[in-house]
Amino acid sequence: MRRLYMRLLDIFRKKKKTAEEVEKVEKVRSPFKRKLGKKIKLARVEMDMIQSDLAKAMGTMQKTISRWETGQSAPRLKNLLKIAVALNKPLRYFRDN
Repeated sequence: MRRLYMRLLDIFRKKKKTAEEVEKVEKVRSPFKRKLGKKIKLARVEMDMIQSDLAKAMGTMQKTISRWETGQSAPRLKNLLKIAVALNKPLRYFRDN
């Protein structure tokens, strides 16, 4: 799944974007974001934290945490590392399996 996403992303970057290409990339990206968001939320709930607690521990805003958990966006690697540390989880916990 991740390889397909990366291939589509390469196509997307190399030439002008058509509506079909944008749709293909978004179909692959969306499930990844949702799965990651669910894992972030599950880990946060296991630690008895609310979104604002996690945001404060990371130095970000609660709105950002909400966007990650709902799959509207995905955290960058540096933020994923901060999440893993704040929630006491290994980074591989958040990997798409």
